[in-house]
Amino acid sequence: MRILGVNGIKSTGKNSTDVLGTELQALGHEFIDVNQPVRGAWGARWHAEMDARAIIELAQDGDVVIAHSYGCLKTSIAMRGINFHSVFLFRPAMSRKHRFYRLFNTGTKVYCIYSRQDYTVIGGSLLAFHPFGIAGARGFKDPFVHNLKSEGAHSDDFHYDSPKYNVLYWANYIDKQLKYGEKNGK
Repeated sequence: MRILGVNGIKSTGKNSTDVLGTELQALGHEFIDVNQPVRGAWGARWHAEMDARAIIELAQDGDVVIAHSYGCLKTSIAMRGINFHSVFLFRPAMSRKHRFYRLFNTGTKVYCIYSRQDYTVIGGSLLAFHPFGIAGARGFKDPFVHNLKSEGAHSDDFHYDSPKYNVLYWANYIDKQLKYGEKNGK
């Protein structure tokens, strides 16, 4: 099972999804950096569909995705064309009301890792004419999403020195979810 890393805004993923991908590789998983262009806030507003198509071109049914921030929005759009096995959305810059309707029939498991201290997501949700929202700070309302509370600022989940929910914690959590599933992976 391949794991794709989808970077967020103003990032190549080097300090976020790529760090987590390296730890997942150490646990025996194949990791592929989707390596999309670095976008600013304005570019993110107008290129989400194009970036999602690039994910679809690279992805295969049954792949797993780890995405961060704006990468979560791109991934949610790509989910319209690919049946992913699992999707781990770290601090999604998306509306809490977003609905993953297709999941009912595909079996895709969606995990939202959020933190109430993520002021980057909260601030981004205030941008006019943007699809950004506060799911990364509050979780999704969709019953198909597994909301997992974390701690700290916007990218703290990808650091080694975060007190509890650090990159090693999440790599092990994802590894267990993929190997053992919901009941034994927690």
